[in-house]
Amino acid sequence: MKLVGDKSTAFAAKPKRTIWAALAYCDDEGVANDAAKALTAAWVGQDDDAEIVSLVDDEIRKDPALLYDELEARSLLGGKRLIRVRTSGDKIAGHLRDIVELADGSPDRFEAKLVVTAGALQKKSKLRAAFEAAKTAASLQLFADELGDVSDLIRDTLNQFHVTIAEDAVSALATHLPGHRRMVHAELEKLALYALGLDRPLTVADVRKVCVPGLDASADAYVSAVFDRDLPGALDALDRLTVSGTSAITLIRALQRETQRLLAVASLGPAAGPEAGMKLRPPVFRSQWPALSRRAKSWPSPLLSRILERIFDLEYQAKQHGPIADTALKQLTVQMTTPLPHRG
Repeated sequence: MKLVGDKSTAFAAKPKRTIWAALAYCDDEGVANDAAKALTAAWVGQDDDAEIVSLVDDEIRKDPALLYDELEARSLLGGKRLIRVRTSGDKIAGHLRDIVELADGSPDRFEAKLVVTAGALQKKSKLRAAFEAAKTAASLQLFADELGDVSDLIRDTLNQFHVTIAEDAVSALATHLPGHRRMVHAELEKLALYALGLDRPLTVADVRKVCVPGLDASADAYVSAVFDRDLPGALDALDRLTVSGTSAITLIRALQRETQRLLAVASLGPAAGPEAGMKLRPPVFRSQWPALSRRAKSWPSPLLSRILERIFDLEYQAKQHGPIADTALKQLTVQMTTPLPHRG
């Protein structure tokens, strides 16, 4: 069974009774991991005697019988059992295909539930195909967070810690952390600890003090170089971010946000000042206004609109084809930073 996007998220929270196994995958592995947690909670529930066994693909590849043994074993305490498997692609696709096909033929074959998580998977992935074709297993295709999704996640997570946060601080933090679900969780845990005994809502100053200055500076350096048409600087920043493991979709989203901000600033008109920028969503803070307004004047709105279309196309490639997006992002970087030929 194949589910995509919101349907995958809804299934993870409330899986069908006829489904015993699921594959959750996303180019942001943190999103896939959160879906796996939701499935685990739905299938295990409040069972104090539940057993959750975690395996990685290399363990199964070396000993294929290991996964069968874990799935067939009964709990010594009589509780529910669930097997979590992390894989980096199609390394064990054949073993998992055999398992879901066995379960389709014999629904009561395995004692435990099965949850498999993966990062980006190609359309031709054998792992995807196996779960999509199964009758009693589900393939959950998830997508990296949009800016609004991250904002909701920030509010909901901090609320669980009984921490309040100002809306401009939510906007600032969400802008820093697109497409990095694991990083969002890590930063929110730090903020929650920081807020203990604070007795006031978290502010933008708190966010800047506590959260990810290193990553933000690197991504900002890349975006600034692109929109300043600094080709060597943009390529150098892109290479450093790629080596550090920053995903293409994170940088695509960073370009998207800046393009949208420049279009929003341009729409205010040439006479607009910092006060107007503060009313935008997310707001343009007073300290950012001079540089952003100068930049908006150097990029005509029709050109920004065409760039935004290219960025949306590039995001689609990143979701569908994974590694291809790295090359396409570099090509877009070169095109945006190369001055247009002068026509006399």
